[in-house]
Amino acid sequence: MGTTVLRQTLFAMVVAAVATGCAAQAGSPHHDSEDLLSILPADGKADGNGPLSEAKRAVLLRIRARRPEMARLKAELAVGETHDGYVAEPTEASTNMDDLDYAVKAGELIAAENADRDDFYDLVMAEHEADIRSQIDEQLEDLRAQVVEQLCAQLPRGVPCEEIAETTIGVALDAAMDEAIRVELEEVRSVVLSVYAEVWQDRLTEPGQWIETEVEPGVYAWRLK
Repeated sequence: MGTTVLRQTLFAMVVAAVATGCAAQAGSPHHDSEDLLSILPADGKADGNGPLSEAKRAVLLRIRARRPEMARLKAELAVGETHDGYVAEPTEASTNMDDLDYAVKAGELIAAENADRDDFYDLVMAEHEADIRSQIDEQLEDLRAQVVEQLCAQLPRGVPCEEIAETTIGVALDAAMDEAIRVELEEVRSVVLSVYAEVWQDRLTEPGQWIETEVEPGVYAWRLK
């Protein structure tokens, strides 16, 4: 069996196993959302409703400290919440943005806010990846045995399958697992961003302020909440 075919076989098997773990993880961001919501109110306590890492706590506290300024920009219709969990200048932004000093300061706040949100999402995804890898590690020996069995079944009689498996399976399986997890986590991240976008729009945006919503599949537009 050629190296390419081996990689394809491994990848297909690992994707099936990894997808199971990712499916379970994709539905869990709401717990983090509750932690986030308990952090953000200006008069709230930074202790959350559940487990919250120090790294995530630090990011959320920076976001909370910036909230009054972001709230002002939203009230002035200069900034809105996007469909994918960030803030941006709406297409029909406030005329205040015509003032250079105002626009520069707003841009700096937008950049700082989005940088913190990126950091927060990365931390959330790191937790998902750790959970998924832990689940896959528990299946690793069974998965390795399945791969060896499939590999040997495809080799001609007389080919020393066990020797080939010993020398090639380990490295190829690790590479296939990393690639499969990377592909699946891209889908999970999309779900995570969508979940948090709903949180920001629901809890940190007032009626009459800008939010970005889906007007048809894959097409988004700004509207006043």
